Amino acid sequence: MEEIEIIPNALRTLTGLTHQGYTPQTAIADIIDNSLAAGATLIDVRISPQPNGKSVVQIADNGVGMDGHTLKRAMQIGSSVDLARTSLSVYGMGLKAASMSFSRRFAVVSRALNQEPVTAIWDMDTQIEKPWIVFFSAADENSIKKLDRVTEGQPGTIVIWEKADFKDVVLDHRKIKGKKPTSVDDTVKKYLAMVFHRYLEGTAYGYGKAEIRFNGESLAPFNPVRPEYLSADWQPIHDTFTLDLDLGHGIEAIPYSTTTYLLAQGEDEHPEANLSMRTQGIYPYREDRLLQAPDWLDVIVFHPDLNGVRVVLDLDPRLDAVTRTDMKKSGLSLPPEMWQNMKEKLDEYTKRVKRDNKRKIAENRKKRDTSKIHNESNAAIAASTDYLEQPQLTNTEQGVRVETVFGESITELAVVPASSIEADSRIVTVESLDGGVLFEPRLHGGETVIYLNKSHPFYQKIYLACIGNPAAIQGFDFLIYSVSHAHLLTKTDRVKEQFRRMRFEMSEALRQFVLELEEPGTEADDALNDADEKLL
Repeated sequence: MEEIEIIPNALRTLTGLTHQGYTPQTAIADIIDNSLAAGATLIDVRISPQPNGKSVVQIADNGVGMDGHTLKRAMQIGSSVDLARTSLSVYGMGLKAASMSFSRRFAVVSRALNQEPVTAIWDMDTQIEKPWIVFFSAADENSIKKLDRVTEGQPGTIVIWEKADFKDVVLDHRKIKGKKPTSVDDTVKKYLAMVFHRYLEGTAYGYGKAEIRFNGESLAPFNPVRPEYLSADWQPIHDTFTLDLDLGHGIEAIPYSTTTYLLAQGEDEHPEANLSMRTQGIYPYREDRLLQAPDWLDVIVFHPDLNGVRVVLDLDPRLDAVTRTDMKKSGLSLPPEMWQNMKEKLDEYTKRVKRDNKRKIAENRKKRDTSKIHNESNAAIAASTDYLEQPQLTNTEQGVRVETVFGESITELAVVPASSIEADSRIVTVESLDGGVLFEPRLHGGETVIYLNKSHPFYQKIYLACIGNPAAIQGFDFLIYSVSHAHLLTKTDRVKEQFRRMRFEMSEALRQFVLELEEPGTEADDALNDADEKLL
């Protein structure tokens, strides 16, 4: 059998390496991984636009640096695993792939302890004539000057992308009122502040506190679950799991964990928590480094009620093979067992969140002034008073005497003080009524007034669902008013008692009818807000 060595075409292979799906932020983060692995406490990132539309990118650190021999090995595609000082390195290709994704020529300048600075250069444009050749030399004065801005003559490394091309980068250019389109600089800053927040805070296990500067500005860590962001009504829930893996020396149970948080919303909300749908989901960490922007990873289906939920997933680096962590460390896929374990827990927690949200929404709605949605009913009923049979009311020692075409009687209806409601009000909403009834007729001057119970499920699920449809609300109001007006005209005590009992029976029946109906969505609140604005 013939054994042959097949050396891949240098230019085609390197060009393929540049199409790994890097973005500017993920590429720069990949370089920073190397800096942190080298023990850097200061990392300086600079993006300098050039007149030709391209940029010079410099990523410098004060880590341990490399001597000439180590630098040569580090520039190898798929460099040896023994170069990786920590588990932050996965495949030994990040430096090269990240750099080549945006620059056809990049240099690495490094100085080890008690060593002279050395330079290595990958140049794509030379690969046809000189395949797989890397240029290596002593560092020139200009490169050393750039390195010393961070190292001050001590060990460290700087990666320089020459003529970095970001013109085809897809960023968020949606038109948002009052906000400028997202720039490369803004995107990179926000991403680094989030991805490396544990290192910036000094909480990354086995690492010292690090500072990352971007164009001279020190980045403040964005911890998505800072204690002050969290809801006081929810204690974070920590779950630990294991996955059995054969690592070459027998089966071993590899741990991973989730912690489920709920952010404060409403008046207690912190704007800097960035409470939007795109920042909720599962935050996967590997070696205390965030792997990607939050995503639900197909574990659960997003629902607006989950807008305040954030789940921290901490992964052991030994799970890389099964989570399929990619070269740029910006994505992963969960194996079935992990997916199922997490789904069972998160389904339980998200159901609880949805229940709690519905309860809070319902409680808040009960406290809101909903009287304005009955304004058209009030106006229509008041305008029709002259066409209805009106009783004559007289105050006596025994109570209010009602005189109608059917005769006289003393009414049991409560009298509303004249100053307690507006003169033309016929439908008045209140937070509750005795016995939990939906409505209760009362007397205001010479008129019948209906008190509507906002807490009754029929009001919450039917009335509020009809906001935006005035005819439906008026229809309910007219019907209830008519029943109550007939009650007022009643003469005999037995019939009055029947009306009273009928009101309780109606209220209970309506409660049962709507028991299984969903609460109206947030569109009901939007409609209430619109109604308020129209009347201001």
